[in-house]
Amino acid sequence: IEVIRAGLELQLENAQASVPDDALHILNCLADRPLDARPALEEHENYTKLNVKLRVVFAVAAWRQMLERGLVAQFQLPKVLAADAWRTDLQIDFTSCECMDDENLSMLARAFPKHLRSLRIDLTLCVKLTDKGLSEFANHLPNELETCMLWLKHCDEITAKGIEHLSACLPASLRHIHFDFLTLKQINDRAVSKLG
Repeated sequence: IEVIRAGLELQLENAQASVPDDALHILNCLADRPLDARPALEEHENYTKLNVKLRVVFAVAAWRQMLERGLVAQFQLPKVLAADAWRTDLQIDFTSCECMDDENLSMLARAFPKHLRSLRIDLTLCVKLTDKGLSEFANHLPNELETCMLWLKHCDEITAKGIEHLSACLPASLRHIHFDFLTLKQINDRAVSKLG
């Protein structure tokens, strides 16, 4: 957990290198300055951008583990993810995650970066999910989304009502969809046809 905490608080400009000049060269390279320019800048927009992107790598990689430990909010993972204005792709696997429920799916969805273009979420066997969580997920789909892949196999509390709401919320920018909910018992042809 301490590794995750360190990754979420990463500030590249404060990192240490085994050779002091290496740190200088790295920071200057990031700031588009001559490698030997002294001193290194304390702040630069490229530092900020890279810090955010690196923190999100840790947040996405740790999300499931933090969810299972009840630490998503404490570690501010939604805030970290939402801060990545440059992220265009998000892929997370929650297969068989007993802690994934409506509240946690909603928390994730509210954190979707605004410029996300590709979203892949596997919720297979997340049996606590209901139409409420799916509706919150649908309500927060980014407007620029082009690809959405969602696995809901064996999420038996999701009904035709939830699928219909999802289909009504799909952004106009969407070009590729893959929804896997064939095992859902409460889905009818009408709900599926609305996705077309």
